[in-house]
Amino acid sequence: MKDDVIIEPEWEVDREQREKEAVRRAARELAAMQQEGGATGRQSGGVAGASTGQGSGVAEQGFETGPALSDTGPVAPQDPFAEKPRPSKFKQYLGAMLSGSILSREEVKKTYKYLVGIALLMMLYIYNVFYMQHLYHRQENLTGEVRDLRAQAMTLRSKCMVITRQSSIDSVLKARGSEVHESMTPPKVIER
Repeated sequence: MKDDVIIEPEWEVDREQREKEAVRRAARELAAMQQEGGATGRQSGGVAGASTGQGSGVAEQGFETGPALSDTGPVAPQDPFAEKPRPSKFKQYLGAMLSGSILSREEVKKTYKYLVGIALLMMLYIYNVFYMQHLYHRQENLTGEVRDLRAQAMTLRSKCMVITRQSSIDSVLKARGSEVHESMTPPKVIER
């Protein structure tokens, strides 16, 4: 895989650097010409060569002439090949995370098994938390039901105790008109 990498020869890199430097130099010269011509151009009412219809040739070659001069003075041209500052390591890492390119790195590919295992453990943990909450709510509901049933049982036991007293049984039998009544003679002991 390392053989696939194409390395440019030094003379090619040097040529590109010389071309960039030439463009920068031309942009600086153009800015200097605009500053010099700006003072005379304001006095005569235009830029030299503009009345004849001939351009300076710089714009025709693909170079930008920059913004027009204003009363505040000339504006410095922007270097199109100036190196932009590199983003910080945090921004690079965050960009790789959001784009998903971090998953294609070799060191991350080696840890796929562990990452999948950790993800499964996390899902198991989440399931366990929800199941425990379900059991807790069920226990609370059952505890309330047991409390209500215990109160009902105590009420029924007290009613049963009142109903089964001898005096209440006699009053119920008299109310129904039954011939069964309480014996007035004491019981006798039968001897053998």
